[in-house]
Amino acid sequence: MDQTVLSEALSRIDEARIVDLAKELVRVPSVSGEERAVMHRARELLEAVGVEAEFHGSEERPIINAVLNPGAERLLVFNGHLDVVPIAKSDAWTKAPWDPVLEDGRLYGRGASDMKSSCAVMIHVLEILKDMGLPLTVGVHLVPDEERGAAFGSKVLVEKITRGEMRRPDYVVIGEQSNLKVRVAERGMFGFQVKFYGRAAHTAASRTTGI
Repeated sequence: MDQTVLSEALSRIDEARIVDLAKELVRVPSVSGEERAVMHRARELLEAVGVEAEFHGSEERPIINAVLNPGAERLLVFNGHLDVVPIAKSDAWTKAPWDPVLEDGRLYGRGASDMKSSCAVMIHVLEILKDMGLPLTVGVHLVPDEERGAAFGSKVLVEKITRGEMRRPDYVVIGEQSNLKVRVAERGMFGFQVKFYGRAAHTAASRTTGI
């Protein structure tokens, strides 16, 4: 993307529009395992701005794939999740979790930070770029199940890409909160089981020597 096109794209950014899109997403409860409604709402928002979006994965936990300019040589994908963690203590909230409020420059609501505001930005990016004639394919993947391991979300996308059922991106931007710092690596996860044999003991209950 040359500097002229980049400057034009940046000049089109509408922060109020991003907030409105984020509010639309926050209003739809989407605890992990219950993402169907928010995925349909996100698809409606994409189609309302003239971007085609399709579902992948299961009917109850769909994945959104939206693409601009599919014929270009290179593909840049923005990836974000729309599921949120459960509300453990509703009485600890000073504002209604599903009724977003903008106050003093901050958006309050469950998922506003992690990461519906970022997903709203991605929708707005496609809205900005859709008529700019970029020599680049730009896509957005909105997924469920990130909070519980991604088996029904990004893992499904990776499997489809590996099988050749979806186009492999050349570049991927994950929109998780990073204090506006570009992060090029992330911790992985490794799980294993270990068995110990012997006499069980705990210092809180017994002075008996254990294993």
